[in-house]
Amino acid sequence: MKKDFIHLIYSCFTGRGLKKFGGYKGDKWFAERIEIFKNYTFKSLLNQTNRDFSIWLSFRKEEKQNPVLKKFLHYLITSPFSKSYCKFIFTFGGLSVWDDRGDSKKELLQRLKINLSPFKNYLKGEKYIYQTFLDSDDMYAKDVIDIIQKQS
Repeated sequence: MKKDFIHLIYSCFTGRGLKKFGGYKGDKWFAERIEIFKNYTFKSLLNQTNRDFSIWLSFRKEEKQNPVLKKFLHYLITSPFSKSYCKFIFTFGGLSVWDDRGDSKKELLQRLKINLSPFKNYLKGEKYIYQTFLDSDDMYAKDVIDIIQKQS
């Protein structure tokens, strides 16, 4: 049976939260969040019984040149686990959903324009897109992806 969907596991690293922080609490905070992701969140994705998904990580545009992020992206792309099956999408428009802590419609639309533009080249005629949210400091049980995809 031909698969008619793509499954995105979406995690927003920067660009969410209270306006006073601007979606970023500094490089120390960012580096700690990345370490949590690498040691727990990413490993929970690597342990999935069903690996038919792509990992979508979003950041603010300000992080694009951040050395902390560059080191993290290098880790992800060169990881032996990543080379075997992980597909990554990195976007730099901040949070791709409504943030009830001060968002305006205009801000959300601007972020969506930036974050969704890479998908024009990524999608290959799938009928459906499953988007599952995973905070960058959370984990999934090993069969979650399988359970989600069986709901179609």
